[in-house]
Amino acid sequence: MRNVLIAAILVFGAAALTAQVTVSHAIALHGEPKYGPDFTHFDYVNPDAPKGGTLRYHSIGTFDSFNRYAQRGDTPAGSETIYDSLMVSSDDEIDSLYPLIAEKIEYPADYSYVIFTINPAARFQDGRPIRAKDVVFTVQKFLEEGVEFIQTYIPGTTGKVIDELTVRFDIPDGDREKIMYIASFPILPPQYWENRDFSEPTTDVPLGSGAYTISDYNMGQYVVYKRIEDYWAIDLPVNRGRLNFDFIRYDYYRDENVALEAFKAGEYDFYLESIAKNWATLHSGPNYDQGYIIKEEVPHEIPANMQAFVFNTRRPFFSDRRVRQALNLALDFQWMNTNLFYGQYTRTRSYFQNTEYEAKGIPSAEELEILEPIRDKIPEEVFTEEYNPPVTDGSGNIRPQIREALKILKEAGWEIREVAAPEKSLEDQEGRFI
Repeated sequence: MRNVLIAAILVFGAAALTAQVTVSHAIALHGEPKYGPDFTHFDYVNPDAPKGGTLRYHSIGTFDSFNRYAQRGDTPAGSETIYDSLMVSSDDEIDSLYPLIAEKIEYPADYSYVIFTINPAARFQDGRPIRAKDVVFTVQKFLEEGVEFIQTYIPGTTGKVIDELTVRFDIPDGDREKIMYIASFPILPPQYWENRDFSEPTTDVPLGSGAYTISDYNMGQYVVYKRIEDYWAIDLPVNRGRLNFDFIRYDYYRDENVALEAFKAGEYDFYLESIAKNWATLHSGPNYDQGYIIKEEVPHEIPANMQAFVFNTRRPFFSDRRVRQALNLALDFQWMNTNLFYGQYTRTRSYFQNTEYEAKGIPSAEELEILEPIRDKIPEEVFTEEYNPPVTDGSGNIRPQIREALKILKEAGWEIREVAAPEKSLEDQEGRFI
């Protein structure tokens, strides 16, 4: 009787978990979406931005196919604009999705399934309505003929049409990230792809579901996208203030230096520079002097890539934390930034640099709940001071830092010694290089 009662409780608990269903206009991977159900536009756009004109970009390389999801071939820059997805991300959040083709999302607490409600106004580029069966067709097409990663990431996912505007996907090992992945699928028109091999490249301009289609191209040289005149979603909150250009053109170059000189001559409209030396030394000339080209540094909160010297702590040479501290003291970042990087870099101090996850200040009460159980395994200063790497005056004179580094090395058992073969000092007792 007791076993039956326990089984009943377990069944009831599982049912209760499944019953906790979220119905929302949006979904976030962590926390809550920034924008509520009544938002009218993203904060970073001008909702009254004028529309028209042509925006010219450049791209490096070439292209030979218009099917960006084929298993071979190179597709042109900007080809993602041909298709719309069920939901779309914002640019001022990390992993949040908002309504585009789908106007509502529904999922349980265990993320074992997801239900999308399609916007009845949604249309493909030929004017045909987008319906639940088209969404099922899309996911099956990706699973059966798409790139292998998709098949391995959401294996066993099945779609079911509930009604004309409602579609459900069951995810055997469901989690929130996989639900968001499905929500981001570009929706394919069956009338174009049904009898075509989705895994193969194509030189035909495909029918899409997005705001732009290809209006002109010369294979491998340039491609022009034209905005659909009667695009159904132009006034949705996620699009208001966006999709402003009638035409977007990409010119192709094989060499980045040639592309930069073409930009300086006025061949295209925008150039993103990521090399500090180039920013400081190459961006000058008559068009800059006359104000035709404007240089601007744009503050942002985009997560920074991790760049660092990484010590292999499995080797005895680096296993002592004091050795790593001493080497850190001997690195004069301020001098290098001034003399090598034109003052353009900021020193990395976190694996999550430039994000809200970057550790700042001393641990909060919530962080202490995680840290306290492992306090004996963590340096004590974690609890008392904010971590910041050493700072010099940038003059190149780092004698104070060197003295401190030598002091720490001496405490760790190291000493300065003249040897006939310096490389031998890096060998352990068994003669292996450390």
